[in-house]
Amino acid sequence: VLNVSMTVWALANCKCQVPAPFMNALNQEIPRMTKRLSASQLDAIAWSIGEARFTLKYDDDAIDAVAEAIADNRESVFNESDPELVAKIFWALSRRGRIPADGSIIDKLVRKVEMCVDDLERSDKLLILHAWGVLRISPGENVVNKLVRAFLDEDEYEELEPDECAKLLFTSVSNYAPLSTTMSKLGDFAQAVDAARKAFEAAAKDASGSLP
Repeated sequence: VLNVSMTVWALANCKCQVPAPFMNALNQEIPRMTKRLSASQLDAIAWSIGEARFTLKYDDDAIDAVAEAIADNRESVFNESDPELVAKIFWALSRRGRIPADGSIIDKLVRKVEMCVDDLERSDKLLILHAWGVLRISPGENVVNKLVRAFLDEDEYEELEPDECAKLLFTSVSNYAPLSTTMSKLGDFAQAVDAARKAFEAAAKDASGSLP
């Protein structure tokens, strides 16, 4: 079990092409073992899913199994790395353009986000918000606003960077959430809108052919 997580992490780091027979073996083994993995092992595999899109040819069942294991990971409620792990799987799914076939997986991951909003790092909040926009996930206006407001309330007088504005605006539009909280902190609205447009176009191009 440990060797699989370390192996895919190393393969993702070296960016080398993985022989098809070996990749097929990984795709068969991962769904069988995910429920037995620790948070750190799941973290390594989730990172490899997002990082090595072109060299590690994970199939949908393997990706879904990792997402489900993270959604069901009981130790994560008390594990300090849990917020980062939840953010990482959303990031990985968005990089692959993959929404798990079982809709309850996303629902459980969204509930985990709600539970750990206060513990999420600024960068992880952005990762999650952007992933929801890229995947066209609509977790509900309340959770989107809760996450956006938690992010914006960190410093009442601090202006957001253009790329941060773009991600927040992009997510708000994608989830049909009110934009007032985001608008109130846009230092340069025109620049943010332009950046959001570019982010939307890039995400659509990146996910073309992968989304249903």
